[in-house]
Amino acid sequence: MKHQQLLLFSAFFLTFGRLSAADDIVVAPAAGSDIAAAISEAKAAHESVGRITVNLAPDASYTLSASIEPSAGLIINGNGATIDATALDAPFILMSATPSVEIVNDFYRVDSVAVSNITVNNMKNSIFYDNNVKYCVVDLTLDNTTLSLATTAVENEALISFKAGGAKDFTVRNSTIYGNGDVAKYFIRYNNNARLDRYGFDTATDFQTMTYLDNTFYNLLKSDGQWGNYNGIAGMKYSKFNVQKNIWFDCGKDIIRRMAGGRFNGSNPMEFAYNTYFNDGEDLSASESGYDKSETILTSNPEFADAAAGNFTIGASTQQAQYQTGAPRWLVAYDGSQSAIESIETDNSGLPVEYFNLQGVRVDNPANGLFIRRQGSKVSKVIIK
Repeated sequence: MKHQQLLLFSAFFLTFGRLSAADDIVVAPAAGSDIAAAISEAKAAHESVGRITVNLAPDASYTLSASIEPSAGLIINGNGATIDATALDAPFILMSATPSVEIVNDFYRVDSVAVSNITVNNMKNSIFYDNNVKYCVVDLTLDNTTLSLATTAVENEALISFKAGGAKDFTVRNSTIYGNGDVAKYFIRYNNNARLDRYGFDTATDFQTMTYLDNTFYNLLKSDGQWGNYNGIAGMKYSKFNVQKNIWFDCGKDIIRRMAGGRFNGSNPMEFAYNTYFNDGEDLSASESGYDKSETILTSNPEFADAAAGNFTIGASTQQAQYQTGAPRWLVAYDGSQSAIESIETDNSGLPVEYFNLQGVRVDNPANGLFIRRQGSKVSKVIIK
């Protein structure tokens, strides 16, 4: 008995001793530099690295020659910067095989992986890959990101690829993600064992959430592509979905259905509204209506200005312009005849006002310039002096 207790104590000490020794680091690469080299240099100064925070210079340009490899949490604050990933053949974010986080129910518990306010061009592989390690990322978020994919390979057939784990909460908002449509079969894929109860969460009090708000997705998947593959959460009542004001164009034929692993449980909390489903110019709203029951599915072509050149400005007379659907940076004032679904438009007067610059970056205190003003579904361009 004493020997067993000693072994348990030793294991506890080694595990949590290593965790307590892990150092959180902050990296601020110089404008014009290689981000991977800056992170590698910062890691070298620490025996064990915990959360990595990367703060990029406002509106600066960078390169990326190797994957960003955290062993715990990762926060990338883009501040409007642009990364050229032409030299990168591996995944953009590659979770390390030597985690410095606690194990809960056999999963390495990572609190957050969050990328915000950034543009990444010429990505050739997956956006995220867990390196076949059992990670539970509690919060995986892409916010106000523009990702241009020139994919030549992806891990585990997916752009967001959990081969051994998954994310408890997955969020994409205010973002534009577009590609060449030749490589990936799935946008997001989980291991089928990766679900809330198996992560060690209380299914009576918590949810596993899938959130997509105000995004433009274009030409991301192969012709037989399916948006999501995580059959482990299919039919689970603790799965929650909030899917509003998104445009999917040439991203496969099973968008909403695949979000739920093929099935929704009747008690799932679900919010769907103002989503557009197109594939090869064909309106797929009817095929999604069995799942998106909001009666606010948009059925017109968004008429992108020049999708081939990465310009997803929507046509001024489209439903998407009327109801301000898609990533904020592409919104225009509505100019045309009223839509048949006008009756569902809500009063915006009591809603909060948000401002964005012309690159789609949210601005808290706008001053001295031209901005996009959004209040509910009403969007306009304003000059603030």
